[in-house]
Formats: sequence, structure tokens, C-alpha cells
Amino acid sequence: MRSIPSVAVLAATLFGIYLTSLYNYLLFHSLAEIFSIVIACGIFMVAWNARRLLQNHYLLFVGIAYLFVGGIDTLHTLAYKGMGVFGGEGANLPTQLWIAARHLEAVSLLLAVIFLHRRLRPGLAVAAYSLATFGLLAAIFWWKIFPDCYIEGTGLTPFKIYSEYAVSLVFLATIGLLIRNAKVFERDVLVPLIGSIAVAIVSELAFTKYLSVYGPANMIGHLLKVVSFYLLYKAIVQTSLIAPWNLLFRELKQSEEALRELNATLESRVAERTEELEHRTWQLEKLALELSQAEDRERKRLAVILHDDLQQQLAAAMFHAGAISSRVKEDLSLRETAVTVDQMLMEAMQTSRSLSHELFPAMLQHGTLAGAIEWLGNQMQAKHGLVVRVDAAEGVDSHSETHKSFLYRATRELLFNVVKHAGVKEARVRLHRLGRHLGVSVSDHGQGFDPQTLRAAKGFGLFSIRERVELMGGRMKIRSAQGRGATFSIAIADGFVSIDERRHTP
Repeated sequence: MRSIPSVAVLAATLFGIYLTSLYNYLLFHSLAEIFSIVIACGIFMVAWNARRLLQNHYLLFVGIAYLFVGGIDTLHTLAYKGMGVFGGEGANLPTQLWIAARHLEAVSLLLAVIFLHRRLRPGLAVAAYSLATFGLLAAIFWWKIFPDCYIEGTGLTPFKIYSEYAVSLVFLATIGLLIRNAKVFERDVLVPLIGSIAVAIVSELAFTKYLSVYGPANMIGHLLKVVSFYLLYKAIVQTSLIAPWNLLFRELKQSEEALRELNATLESRVAERTEELEHRTWQLEKLALELSQAEDRERKRLAVILHDDLQQQLAAAMFHAGAISSRVKEDLSLRETAVTVDQMLMEAMQTSRSLSHELFPAMLQHGTLAGAIEWLGNQMQAKHGLVVRVDAAEGVDSHSETHKSFLYRATRELLFNVVKHAGVKEARVRLHRLGRHLGVSVSDHGQGFDPQTLRAAKGFGLFSIRERVELMGGRMKIRSAQGRGATFSIAIADGFVSIDERRHTP
């Protein structure tokens, strides 16, 4: 069901672009190419701004490559027969530029698989692509050694046709390598990525059949290119903006799984090596604390990138879109397209701002734990209609930024559970301190449940909270019964406790 709106948007886009061909084929061609150029630049912007966070450099390599592919596609658009930008009315020059861009795109997607397991030096990659692009353009514009691709009165040359077949074979090999490395990708990225390349193959084959650059086969090829780039947008750009943690924190989740496996191994040796288990448990708590600190740092860094870098890039793009709109007042189709692009950029900016706030709220960074939970309660009421009563003793706060962040996120998860399962419109949060321990409890008077059912819970909800609390040396208690509401209580030592302090604590 989630794919229906996407399919509807794609169908409407294709139909709208097709209608422009009935008015003017040059307008149709320009819009189809601008669509792919904008997406190519968007892929570069996402990859480049996230380069310091990416553990997997596949996305970074693809982003750099598509910046230069989009550049050659821009020249192809301007050189198209009838545009008159470069002089002459022939179809050979734009066809040569088309073949150059497709060769660069195909080889780049094939080479990108290498960087699923290797690191990339971005500066060196940009320099290499700059040199390759300069060589292709020099061969076409200055040295005149690039083979002819279209001859007036005859049509496509054998070189052009065989080049399209070669590009298709490279695309096919790329699909095989992606399937072989499927475990590296999230499913929401892999499926549209393979779909994009598959549609590109069909598009290339369509471009071997036309006699005129204004013919039906040429039009079909360009419409298929729009579909291919839209799927590429779904795979990389949209996924990276809506759910960036799925792309950037994959290895972090794997580290948590490794910690759980280590904990399970230690528990099997409790009987014979008690003292060693105590030492290892202390080590686990320290690692869990460091893991939480690393997660907070990554959240904060990603929030800063979204706020300071990506939003500035989007604002600049909106400025340029506005400039384009003001320059094409007489062409309603182009103006409407510019307005649509501006709206898309505005939505992307709003999404980026919301993600930045959700990843690391400013109240959590600059305020107290009690103040952050009060703010969270107001947000829950505004967004979900849940009235949250906060009972916090005066002056109660965490001495550890990591523990404060964890307790805030645990409280938010528990309040979301009230919204989804309790069937009530009010919940209570109590924040208190007992000696060195800081406690948070969330209660409601909803329908309740059998706590024993949580033993089989999976995923990153209550089960994840309990796992993380235990790794930090704390405890989580659940009191509930059918029809009697539920209370979740969390208590953790506020600050890291050394092993010597642990042994002398009664």
C-alpha cells in the first residue's frame, strides 16, 4: 500500500512530461533531462554532506559520479537539435554527449560495488572524474576524435548502437554484483536501485531503434530514463532524508548485537568463574556507556549536518529555483515546473529540520532532564493528544549527559507505547533520585497487559530498553495486569561506577 502514492506521483509526472511533447518536443526533452539532472545533483548533495558519517563508501562514490554524469547530461540538453546553443542544427553532437554520459554512468555504477568494502578518498575521486570528464568533452568538442553517433539522412551509426548494447551489458553485470552483495544493503535501498538499473537497460535498448531524434523510440527512451532516475531518487535521496539512521547506524546496531552475544557467553560461565564474570560485566557496562556516548555523538553530528549543511544547500537550491521561475514568466510550463521544484525543496527542508530536531532536541542538550521531559510531554499532547503529568522532585537531574539522553529516549518510547496500546489520553511520568540511582517511571490507567508476553518481544521497543538498562547496570520493572493499567520503572546508577566502588557498595 505504501507504494501506491509513489506510483501515482510517477505516473502523473510521466503523463505531464509526455503532454509537453504534444506542444513542443524540445520542451519535452528539456524537462525529461532536467528531471534526471536535478536528481543526479541531489544524490551528490546527500552523499557529499554525509561523507564523514558513512561507514560504507558506495553511496559517496555514486554521488560523486552522478555529479559529473549530470554535468554531461546538461551539455547534452543544451546541444540537442533545435536548441541552437552551440551552433548548427545537427543531431550528432548531442548524441555523442549522450553516449559519453551513459558510458560514464554505467562504468561508475559497476566500479561503485568495490567501495562496499573499501574506503574512498573523496578528493582523489573528484580529481579522477574531473580528468575523465575533461577528456571526454575534449574528444568531442576540440580534438574531434570521438566517433560519430548520428549521420543526417542515415540515422544511428553502428558505433552508437553497439555502445548502447555495451552499456546495457555493464548495467546487467552491475545488477548481478548488487544481488551478490545484497546483505550489505537495506531492502528499501536495494530493490529500487536494481529496478532503476533494469529500467535503464530497457531505455538504452529503446535508443537503438530511432531514426529521428524527435521520433517515438527516442521519446520512449527518455520517459524510461525519467522512471530510472525516479527509482534512483527513491533508493538514495528519499531514503537518506526520511530514515538516515538506517543508512548511517547499521554498524552501530551490529555492535549492539555483538555485545548481547558476549553477555550471553558470560552468563553460561557464572557457576565456575564468578569473579571473572563480575569483571566482564563491569567491562560490558563500560562498553555500553561508551556505545551510548558514541550514539549520542553520531546523533548530534548528524543533527548538525542536517541543520547547518543540508538546509543551507536546500536554501541555496530554493533561491536558484526562484531565480529560474522569475526568468521564465512567459513559459507557463517551465514556470510551473520551477514552482514544483521549489515546493519539493521546501518539503525536503521541512523534513530535514524535523529529523534534526528528533535526532537531538535542543532542550535535551541545554536544559535539565526534568525540563526535557516536560517539553516531551507538551510535544506528546500537541502531536498525539496524550496529556502527560510530570512529577519531578526539585533539582533532580542527571550528572551524566549520556544517562540523561538515554532516560529521555526511554521515556519517549514508553509514552509512545501508551499512545499505541493503552487506549487512554493521560499518562504520568515520575522522576526521582534514591542515593546514587536516578529513576524514571511511566504509568497509565489503560487496558494493561500480561508482562509475561514481553519475554518473546523482539525488535527495538521495550525489549531494547530493558537490554540497554541491564547493560548499564540498572534495572527495569514492569507492573501490569489486564484492565488495570501499567507502570514501567527504570533505575540506573547516575554516573559510571568503578569495579572497586561496586565491591564496597552494600
